[in-house]
Amino acid sequence: MPMSARSRRTFQQLVTLPEGAIPLAEAALLMACEEYPHLEVSPYLDRLDEIADAARPHIAQGAPAKDNAAAINSVLFDQSAVYIEVARRLNFPVAGVGLPGHFIVKYRYGQEEFFLDPFEGGAFLSIDDCRARFASIYGEEAEFSDRFLSRASHRQILSRMLNNLKRIYLDAQAFDKGHAIVDMMIMVEPDEVHHYRDRGLLRIQLKQFESAAKDLEHYVKLAGESEDRSQIEEQLKELRRIRAMMN
Repeated sequence: MPMSARSRRTFQQLVTLPEGAIPLAEAALLMACEEYPHLEVSPYLDRLDEIADAARPHIAQGAPAKDNAAAINSVLFDQSAVYIEVARRLNFPVAGVGLPGHFIVKYRYGQEEFFLDPFEGGAFLSIDDCRARFASIYGEEAEFSDRFLSRASHRQILSRMLNNLKRIYLDAQAFDKGHAIVDMMIMVEPDEVHHYRDRGLLRIQLKQFESAAKDLEHYVKLAGESEDRSQIEEQLKELRRIRAMMN
């Protein structure tokens, strides 16, 4: 059973807030309602508050930032989004970083900046460490860019989570769940035209031919001379043929 219409409406309301106002934890928990429709969000938000309260006595004003980061590490499990949300409750200035292949966290305040990896127990990383992580995944010949270390917005973090879920569902051929995830991706990034293509193709799998055609027509109209334009136009021709047979 998919997430309720109410949960989906709440998710849409949250992701249309101004960037700094998007509650990352609540939005991520609402995403989880797609798989667990009876999930109660409030107890998990309360648990984040409890984790922050446990870390608060160890956060010292004026202490080195790495000492305070280590204090947060001591009460956390290995999840970057959880780290970001607990740090936010403690007014500790961290942000997500979408390093290709591996999501990490960045502290930046004034002239001080460092990176850490919640998936590795909060290990501190230098820029050279980040380069090495990238090379270990993509090979020494792959070109590293400093923009890989830029702050990820909450929308970008949610989009990355949703993309991971979409991949899992499509690999399992769970097209109905994949469709629901792409719906949420459109809520987060309504101007990303490839989401409409993906939803249209999923709707073909679900035999929702009329709505599939609308999505693919929207994609062709806005995507310009994309590499897959001719392939999508062929899909549209086939959809028109199916719709004519059904009338």
